Amino acid sequence: ANPIRWVEYCIRTARRLAVGEDELARRAKLTRARTRELVADLEIRGKVVSPSAGALMHRDTAAAMERILLETIGQFHRQSPDSPGMLPGELRDHIASSKPVFDGLVAGLASRGLLVETAGRLALGGHKPEFAGPDARHVEAIERLFESSCYKPPGVDEAADQLKLERRTVQRLVN
Repeated sequence: ANPIRWVEYCIRTARRLAVGEDELARRAKLTRARTRELVADLEIRGKVVSPSAGALMHRDTAAAMERILLETIGQFHRQSPDSPGMLPGELRDHIASSKPVFDGLVAGLASRGLLVETAGRLALGGHKPEFAGPDARHVEAIERLFESSCYKPPGVDEAADQLKLERRTVQRLVN
């Protein structure tokens, strides 16, 4: 039996998305030191990733989870084109991972420009909320007002006064 393939198998088939080194050593029936050696080799080969401290994930599992995250956000954008993105907690529910592992996956996607965080929400890189009807006209007016103000953009109250819009409309569209 090839110990490196065995450890890779143990990581790929872990009960949870990611496995800790101690749990992996117990499952593989190896010492912690030997497990660490084999994991280091798997990391060099690109077979294993560590989305958060102490968590190991097979690269195929990580890629599958990233695809699910991106597809879920894409579907959300199609259903709610005027939204800046999904709340992280709602997105995390789609892969049922721990917060550190989820945060690590999101950070990896963000570092590659595939995800962005805006106003506490996650969106696909390049997503811009699309508005229709009166909201589209209001957004254009707000953007023109901000652009014409250069380095001193108006506050929500001032923008609402200048554009003759309700404060909550400006607040909703700016955020």
